[in-house]
Amino acid sequence: MKHGISANQKIFHQQPSLADQNRRHKNKNKILPIPIIRIHLPNSSTLRKRIQINQYKNFSKISAAGPHSLRILKHLRNSSCVTQKVEFDPYLCDSSYLTELSFVLKRFRSIKQLYLIIRRFENNGLDEMKKISPNIYKLVRLEKITFEFPSLPNIKEEHILAMHHTLKKCYSLKYFGWTVTEGPVTSVKYYESFLKLMKRLVKLESFQEYIAIKKGTLNYGVEDSKGFQNPPKLRKIKYIEMTYSAGKEWSGMNESGDVGTQLFANYVASYVDVERMKCKLRKSSFSSQDILIWMKSFTSMLSLKHLDVELLRCEIGDIELTAIAYGLFQNKHLKSIRLKFIQKTLISIDYIDQFITTVSRMNNLENFDLYFRMQTLPPSEISLLKNTFSRFSNINYSFGKHTFHLYN
Repeated sequence: MKHGISANQKIFHQQPSLADQNRRHKNKNKILPIPIIRIHLPNSSTLRKRIQINQYKNFSKISAAGPHSLRILKHLRNSSCVTQKVEFDPYLCDSSYLTELSFVLKRFRSIKQLYLIIRRFENNGLDEMKKISPNIYKLVRLEKITFEFPSLPNIKEEHILAMHHTLKKCYSLKYFGWTVTEGPVTSVKYYESFLKLMKRLVKLESFQEYIAIKKGTLNYGVEDSKGFQNPPKLRKIKYIEMTYSAGKEWSGMNESGDVGTQLFANYVASYVDVERMKCKLRKSSFSSQDILIWMKSFTSMLSLKHLDVELLRCEIGDIELTAIAYGLFQNKHLKSIRLKFIQKTLISIDYIDQFITTVSRMNNLENFDLYFRMQTLPPSEISLLKNTFSRFSNINYSFGKHTFHLYN
């Protein structure tokens, strides 16, 4: 090791350049692989500077991320390379760089997957969204897109509506995922725009949604939406994942009477051909009647085989747990269920016993997975639960300090 040159750098200098190898190759159209493969190469700023992105023609994925996002975008703008997947995440940057990204997307018409993390907006942000919008829906091969808005201080409903307007013209989408952390309280206009968007995406097969609002309630404005009273049937979608979280306040599914819960149930039931559904609710408060309405919406979804529900610090007590058991028992088409409860209110051991007994006797289930985290789990209750579990030969279980886990 002389002159402070590392082993990886010596290998780099010893290897002929990719351009020289291609010139000597008989077939001019064939591009040889990069001669150096090191696990830490993507994380080495010294070696990464030696590889200019405009020297090579094909990339499986290009990532414009981190503090050097602007430099990477400039290389992409001047390059002639081809890629099918682009990721954009300008963390540790002072600007949004959405304008620069719009020029890059204009050059890459063959993109099939696009992952965008928008961490900030310049000024009001609407001008930037208008610049990037046409260059997204002109990606005629785009099949998968993910938007993420992580805790933007100046995000407004108008920004989300602009995203809806963009995606309405992405007719080839098969996957759509979006995340809004500490987002604004939405209005009727938002719900109507969202339903129109989902109706236009006729090829959509998978949908993931995460919404965590900064303040207010999760179902604000949905009661006034005429579209949610009779939502369109959203066919083709096979997998859906919905996560709703109240920020610092408690949220109720049914703060304005039964209307909000029934509309939410109608919306869930509109995914008539879905096969797998995952739903997470955090810090939500609802009654046993709300649960029965919600569970009833699954009975019309005859294609639904796998149901995954997580109730994280929700107000689920004895009566609500019984309502969940009754609702599950009515869904004879289910093949697999996974339930996770992070306790907020006390649930008695007797009701947990009845719940597990009901689930274990569902003959249509091929497998189930139940997880409980309690506020307290004294040795006496652990002993009672072990006696309950020992009655069933098809149940495996394990205990933690405040948790127990059952599966077959």
